Amino acid sequence: MIRGMIFDLDGTLIDSMGVWEQIDIDFLGKRGLSVPPGYLEAITPMGFLNAAEYTISRFGFSETPEEIEEEWLSMAEDAYTHVIAMKPGAKDFLHQCRATGLQLALATSSMERLYVPCLRHHEIDSLFEAAVSTRQAGKDKHDPDIYLMAAGQLGLKPEECIVFEDILLGIETAKKAGFQTAAVYEQTSEAHQEAMRERADFYIESFENVSLSDFIHTKAK
Repeated sequence: MIRGMIFDLDGTLIDSMGVWEQIDIDFLGKRGLSVPPGYLEAITPMGFLNAAEYTISRFGFSETPEEIEEEWLSMAEDAYTHVIAMKPGAKDFLHQCRATGLQLALATSSMERLYVPCLRHHEIDSLFEAAVSTRQAGKDKHDPDIYLMAAGQLGLKPEECIVFEDILLGIETAKKAGFQTAAVYEQTSEAHQEAMRERADFYIESFENVSLSDFIHTKAK
């Protein structure tokens, strides 16, 4: 029986990937560089410090990971607090889940400094009973700890939860750990959509086109 839903934030519930694309353009542009192919895809599942370390290694920057992390956070903070919209239908779907007694958790690569004001701005913070970031988990989404911690905070087992993710890595990691998975379409992950359809238990093109019964009363793959 499904008792809990665990949601990624960026690209899954909120339409933030364009913000990060622009931050990458501005951040690297200040250093006389353009964004190379695959860069955003590479850093998306990482926590901020891991992404900063990867960036330093890839481009040979002299800054510390902490300095780069702070620059990114400063660039993103206003957008998360005031600007970024939710994916169409996502807020209604969250309310459907809570209205039927399902427990909700957040499992995000974004730091508390970003996700807390974002949830408050959209008035959905009270819907989540747990929230775990990759910083808190100590590992990025190559490792299932973030999902396991989220389930644990809800007092649930992996098989009692569905993980909603917009990246293939998140789907694969959660599925290997025993979770059911729902792939959410995101334009920046276009190249992986076929694989996500095949590997996830459920596939969502838009939250506007789904109802909770699609997940609760439909047998997973």
